[in-house]
Amino acid sequence: MKDVGGRTAVITGASRGIGPYMAQALFDRGMRVVLAARSAGELEEVRARIDRSGRLSLAVAADVTRDEDRRELLRRAEERFGAVDVLVNNAGLEAPEAFTEMAWERIEALIDLNVMALMRLTQLALPAMLARRSGQVVNIASLAGLSPVPYNTVYSTSKHAVVGFSESLRYELAGTGVGVSAVCPGFIREAGMFTRYVSGGEDAGMAGTSSPQEVADAVVSAIRHNRGRVLVTPRLARATPLIRAVSPGSVYRMMQVGGILKSLRETAERNAAVGAAPASGNGRAAAPARRRRPKAD
Repeated sequence: MKDVGGRTAVITGASRGIGPYMAQALFDRGMRVVLAARSAGELEEVRARIDRSGRLSLAVAADVTRDEDRRELLRRAEERFGAVDVLVNNAGLEAPEAFTEMAWERIEALIDLNVMALMRLTQLALPAMLARRSGQVVNIASLAGLSPVPYNTVYSTSKHAVVGFSESLRYELAGTGVGVSAVCPGFIREAGMFTRYVSGGEDAGMAGTSSPQEVADAVVSAIRHNRGRVLVTPRLARATPLIRAVSPGSVYRMMQVGGILKSLRETAERNAAVGAAPASGNGRAAAPARRRRPKAD
């Protein structure tokens, strides 16, 4: 989808974390954006910052784990702009905890949002895309979907599912004009889950971090070039999936030596000590989205 100008994108989890950055990046490319999240007030604030005129954007308060909300989201997008050309499945939960101590209700909620809701919204959006023989589904997965993440086992499991779903569906839809992409960020600074759970005095060790803008640029690239998988992480961490495939034990040793395992364990222990407040898939509120010159792909 080289030319995205004038097309419509639906973005879930758009009120916080990396969501506003994605919305801004797509809007800057000339796309009409439909923002979805449960928090109506924050969502409208993000929409207003991105598009003051309100002509090229729409905010829809929706809980994408509810089928009626999923259908209403797509209905309102189509009613306002005529078609949904791009679906960005960004809404998600993370819960850094030891698996044995994690309440089953939290496990169910995480899998429901990260996997089931994503698959169902995709299934609802696809028929119209296939009828037009044009469209792109972008699923925000994670480097945790390509490599094990202890003390965040359920989240890692869900993102492995998202990667597998995305790649299998991409093969299934080959030749239809509809593409499927999995964008896999590593640790993201400034906004999102990493900043919510890791205190300011800690970092990601040898894994390094990326900016939320890099994730947004990766989403644009995935759409424009129909890229199947896009990793957003420093160069060293990019080798993790390959190392895991060749020598799984080496990844564990790297996590030990690089301080990643220690950081993950301490984060889980800290969450347990404070009672593991309910996870939020959007992380902390993002800084106001600002207009910028679009980056060349």
